[in-house]
Amino acid sequence: MIKTIYVKVVLTYLAVTALALIAASFVIALSYQKYIINSENENLIRNGHDIIRMYKEKGVEEVNSVLLGMTYFNTFRIHIYNNKGAHIYAAGGQEKQQIEPDTTEFLDTVLSGQSYRSSKGFLVGLPFEVENLPYALILEFQPGIQGQYYEFVLVSMQVLALVFGTLLMGVAARYLVKPLRAMKRAAESIAKGDFNISLKLENRKDELGELAQSFHYMTHEIKQLENMRQAFVSNVSHEIQSPLTSISGFSKALQHQQVSEADKNRYLAIIQSESERLSRLCDNLLRLASLDNNSAPVSTESYELDEQIREIILSLEPQWSEKEIDIDIQLPPVRIQANKDQLIQVWTNLIGNSIKFTPHGGKIMITCKKRVDQVEIRIADTGIGIAEQDLNRIFDRFFKSDRSRSKTKSGSGLGLAIVRKIILLHKGFIFVKSKPGEGTTFTVIIPDYSTEIKDN
Repeated sequence: MIKTIYVKVVLTYLAVTALALIAASFVIALSYQKYIINSENENLIRNGHDIIRMYKEKGVEEVNSVLLGMTYFNTFRIHIYNNKGAHIYAAGGQEKQQIEPDTTEFLDTVLSGQSYRSSKGFLVGLPFEVENLPYALILEFQPGIQGQYYEFVLVSMQVLALVFGTLLMGVAARYLVKPLRAMKRAAESIAKGDFNISLKLENRKDELGELAQSFHYMTHEIKQLENMRQAFVSNVSHEIQSPLTSISGFSKALQHQQVSEADKNRYLAIIQSESERLSRLCDNLLRLASLDNNSAPVSTESYELDEQIREIILSLEPQWSEKEIDIDIQLPPVRIQANKDQLIQVWTNLIGNSIKFTPHGGKIMITCKKRVDQVEIRIADTGIGIAEQDLNRIFDRFFKSDRSRSKTKSGSGLGLAIVRKIILLHKGFIFVKSKPGEGTTFTVIIPDYSTEIKDN
């Protein structure tokens, strides 16, 4: 089985060229056969009339001497038949022999005074009279050595065209296959984890140049994914290792008999807290995996968005009331078409973050605006804010800005990643504005909703 594209290209060229030559020869034969036969037979007829005239005027001997002086006399053969159909004269051509019997069937036609012209070969018959007796002059065209030479030249040209064409196609095919081989080597390098490749084909304006650009883009994306994968594994390992270390350490401490009751309760509280942290981390990982694999359209239902947000605020009351945070809500009645369970996760994460990073006595404003084809929810706080260099990364998985690394504000770094994923699945958008020390504002826009103003 042929495996290399180089050999396939060359063999394809050979097959196509051979078929083209055969087809061309066939077409030429069909197109020009009749023309060549008619042309040569016309020449035979003109020569035949000259021979008949000389024969009548000067006799057979003089005609022979004249014919022998013609340079082209060896290309045709002359036969003369008397009124009884007897062969009485032959001259010219390459062999001095009588015409074949199967070609004498038209003699009766010629002897009766009618000219004959073959439509399938180089053969004509002309009638003439000597002393009032009918005779037939038959002329056959015989290409001879010259015709064979032309046939040899034609065949040789076809063979040379095939040979030189194959050699040139081999060089051209190597030029065409070279970048593909480079891509093959690059793909093997990528498979081994080496993403530092350069094909140097981007300047080409053909399909191979476009393929090279796509290949580089693919390599860049794969490298990005690989970096994300490594960072993901590292972050997950860190997030899991930290609570496991605490659980293991305090469990060992509880095994000692000298631990006081107060320390024992404190250790148990830490173990429980770290266990809950691990549980939340696993839940978030599973939720993200589920969202990533959800290629089907989001299942939606119609419900009151303002009531949903109010319920979440009430469920978080212990957190914001403990810090004496003022919650200012402006939620006009609005009905939305969306996935209710997923948006609960969105509002819980966003409002929970605002509570977490808003200091004691701060304020959180939650507003909702209805538009023609979208709804806008804004959650603003007077918290510690986000550094400018972190704004473009806060939605990355496991990313934590410096302000959130304290133990009192610990988190998995997956909450905002989950929020963005849910909003994107709803074909919406989420924006963030923040300044350190001045607070943070998250704006969520969900399009394609149906609104109904509820009766007060």
